[in-house]
Amino acid sequence: IKSIDDIPQAIEKAKDIPGLYGIIIIKDDKIGIWGKVRIMPLS
Repeated sequence: IKSIDDIPQAIEKAKDIPGLYGIIIIKDDKIGIWGKVRIMPLS
């Protein structure tokens, strides 16, 4: 991921990886999430 604009394309490509249940991509102040992931606060 080189720019924020790469996030959607990277998520689409990740969907084709066998056995992958989800992905989180963080770039600068943007986030892309797909699949079975859970985000929880650390505190």
